Amino acid sequence: MAFSAYQWHRARPDIFGSAVAALPPLAALPRRGRSLETFLLSGRDLAAARASARTGALALPNVSRGIDRLIRHYRASPLARFHQAFAAERRAIDRAAIYGVPDLPPCLARPLVEPNDLLLKPEYLQNLVRGLLARGWSAARIAALVEREYLADHQWGDRWVRLDARTRADFDVRVFAGLVLTGHDRLIDFNCVSSREKGICPESGCGHDLDDDRRALVARVAMWRARP
Repeated sequence: MAFSAYQWHRARPDIFGSAVAALPPLAALPRRGRSLETFLLSGRDLAAARASARTGALALPNVSRGIDRLIRHYRASPLARFHQAFAAERRAIDRAAIYGVPDLPPCLARPLVEPNDLLLKPEYLQNLVRGLLARGWSAARIAALVEREYLADHQWGDRWVRLDARTRADFDVRVFAGLVLTGHDRLIDFNCVSSREKGICPESGCGHDLDDDRRALVARVAMWRARP
């Protein structure tokens, strides 16, 4: 709510760290035409909120025309085509029917070998998605595989009672695969050197070169984007 205080970082030093938790509350202030940079860097403490509340207008701007342009642009985009294909295939896939995962180098296979908790970590899941896409898997099939592992007995506790495994799997895989297939993920860090720098490589001396996977994936993206 406008002029209220955001204090989640103060309540959870275990997540944000003690230095961030020591920061004062952040006030939710109306932007009122200021540039985003100015808005983020200007005072947002409780005193600024009190001062702004005396004169601040809370009328929501009419953004309907902008939203309409956004929707039209999205519907004509490669991303929309990807989302439509993903949703259609995902409805038809039964996670129990996902089998025959190809042989993967250790860096790509790690989140499947140790799903809890590597399959929850973005860097490992992104690596797995890239590797399976390079081997001809569809994004929907990858999502079904991830969901299957989320629901398998990997000592998850009550995680998938509190949260929906399919929603988590679909969202994460759809984001990573969408970035790849629309060309926004340029795969610059999809190589062995970057994997070692990010701590993904298990340093097993496997001899596999992720550049081969990258070249295969680049070719697949080019084919996908060339489709009408």
